Amino acid sequence: MDDDCDQEWEAAYFECENLLSQKNPPIGVTGGCMNIHQCAKGLVSQLCGGNLVVN
Repeated sequence: MDDDCDQEWEAAYFECENLLSQKNPPIGVTGGCMNIHQCAKGLVSQLCGGNLVVN
């Protein structure tokens, strides 16, 4: 993984930590995941190991 991917993951974990700490986390951003890693995978590009993007 390169520095860009490390930055994507760091930003995603930071955002998910903040979102999941809310009483009612926004489903549109978290994907309904209550697990920080699953949430972060939805915010990271596929190239960096995020969720598969299907067109």
